[in-house]
Amino acid sequence: TMKANRLLVHRGLPDFERMYLTHHLDGKEAEFSQYKTSDLNKLNRWRSTTETHRMLGSGFQVELQDIERRIIIEGKNPNSCLIRCASNFGWDVSSLKKWVVAKQKHKCKSSICQKGMTKSKQYVAAAFPFCAAAGIAMWYGLMETENGGEYFTLYRTLWVTALFAPPGALIRWKLSIMNGKVAEPFAWLPIGTVCANVLASTISALTLAIEVIIADSASKENLYLLAAVKTGFAGSLSTVSTFVAEVHSLNTKYPHRAVGFVYAFGSLFLACIIGLMIYIPAVKSV
Repeated sequence: TMKANRLLVHRGLPDFERMYLTHHLDGKEAEFSQYKTSDLNKLNRWRSTTETHRMLGSGFQVELQDIERRIIIEGKNPNSCLIRCASNFGWDVSSLKKWVVAKQKHKCKSSICQKGMTKSKQYVAAAFPFCAAAGIAMWYGLMETENGGEYFTLYRTLWVTALFAPPGALIRWKLSIMNGKVAEPFAWLPIGTVCANVLASTISALTLAIEVIIADSASKENLYLLAAVKTGFAGSLSTVSTFVAEVHSLNTKYPHRAVGFVYAFGSLFLACIIGLMIYIPAVKSV
């Protein structure tokens, strides 16, 4: 249509929103979507309040697309500047947020979502025998190395460490999902990485404290276990490479703000304080 040709297309949006907001689906919504009319009315409300600024050459299109990108694609709230801009021009941000919520609810009820859940279960079912077999093989190797002479201690520690490494890596991966989920004004903070590194440092300090407390009475098996938790689990849970990359990224993205240095020194300071709070009382108690 002529109206669609005069509107700026936000090419970063999903297909349906991109076509709907530029009137390319006028009269054909039912053919291209399974959404309820009440849900589409929310997206239509956002379209009607922003249409003037969606026209080519109208200005403030960057801000408009930033709001759509953050809400529809990233699932985040716009920052205060974008909210103020939307309020000044009468853009109904709340309707856009309601549309995203309604879309997610519809997605979880769809057969596509159910197929995805079935596929995830298949992955788990396929991975479980492999992990069980790997664990049995490691434990068997651990038992068989008892005749390894002078290398027995090294081999046994390495085998047990290998058993504890995968859970640490999986937890770090899950925590990384939290990155970008903090509200303003700390939306820049990679909170998932902070939690992973601080938790790993806390576990390391805790194992050291336990080693100090039981040093005189601990069996070799207990010492192997503590070393494995410290090296395997905590070592896989923490991440130095991601930490350094995030510091560099923050300094590049915010050159006039010290958020990169705040993140770096804040993480190190928090890990040190918690570690000392655990380790010092343990040493004094001996």
